[in-house]
Amino acid sequence: MRSNYLYWLGSVFFGFILLAGCSTRPNGTTSVNPLADDTPPPSAPDTSAFIRASGKQLVVGGGAATVTPIQLRGINVQSFWLLAPDDLSNPFINDDTDRGVPIASLIPTRYDDAVIANIASLGANVIRNAINYRQFEDNAHPYIYRAEGWAQLDGQIALAKGAGLYTIIDMHVPPGGLQGVVGSSARLWQEPELRDRTKALWRAIAERYREEPWVAAYDLINEPMPTQNPGQWASFAQELVDTIRQVDTNHLVIVEEIVAVVDANGNYPAIDPNEPRLPKVNDDNVLYDFHFYQPLDYVGQGRAENGLGDNGQVYPDETREYRDDVGNLLGVRNKAYLQRLIDEKLAFQQTYDVPMSVGEFSPSRLTFFDNNAKAGSTTPRTS
Repeated sequence: MRSNYLYWLGSVFFGFILLAGCSTRPNGTTSVNPLADDTPPPSAPDTSAFIRASGKQLVVGGGAATVTPIQLRGINVQSFWLLAPDDLSNPFINDDTDRGVPIASLIPTRYDDAVIANIASLGANVIRNAINYRQFEDNAHPYIYRAEGWAQLDGQIALAKGAGLYTIIDMHVPPGGLQGVVGSSARLWQEPELRDRTKALWRAIAERYREEPWVAAYDLINEPMPTQNPGQWASFAQELVDTIRQVDTNHLVIVEEIVAVVDANGNYPAIDPNEPRLPKVNDDNVLYDFHFYQPLDYVGQGRAENGLGDNGQVYPDETREYRDDVGNLLGVRNKAYLQRLIDEKLAFQQTYDVPMSVGEFSPSRLTFFDNNAKAGSTTPRTS
């Protein structure tokens, strides 16, 4: 696209696994004081080794080394598959119940040397690692973090590092449940305790990895979906940044745009249209992010859970029009329409002189086959 400072992360999910130093209880869990402010101040590693924001760019290096712009190009992965007896297809568990699933059922997805080498061979330099709070704690024992969860994430970071790949730690499922899903999204915004747990977990993560430059960034919450107004996310994002900065001033932080404002019943409350969906936080080392699944009726076709579109849609298709809520024509299904949508996002970058990224984008794989959802076809499309 037009901007040299738009960082792309392809949305392809597959998956990951090892360690660092903490005291553990006999049962293998790690105890923390969740929001204490008596943690020793961070040590001072060579901060030039960390990726950081500089105007509209990301840069790395400095001191004796040359400061170099870096463009993050990567792939999304799932850190684990969480087995649920009633739904083996769902790795995330949308709600906040444990369903009796023990840590033994948190099995890593296929994350090995061959997979990592393949990702690197595609020209990627970063993996966005989607984590779930339940890798680290269960709801019966909040603020008690599992050694197994840390070992899994440690190993995944180390394996990526060995292949020359950075890791973005993405809080894909915070306490309260997966965001962007009606019902599970709401609890985080309704219950202060869940927000405290999210802050505590981020503090523990930041304290553990604050001296690891191969961790590129902390992605605060994937696709936040507040229940009342965008300001809920603006306030909570600032709280998360402030919590992380108590123990880690080295790492880049990623703040995402909200998906929508939706209450627990699926209603869309009236909000101020001028209130920003992407908040500007008070911190200089931030990468601002949006997800781009557009046009949604094309990229989401054939997926029953979306309820969007039929199979067989093509791109471009200038007979397919897109209009706003009052009927004004916004564009047709072509490159010019996509460019318009992206330029609207990049206005934030121009206003604040900050770097921006696209953390997820992808058409459904069904986009590339003829009628495969209905007929099981694996015949590639020709248009």
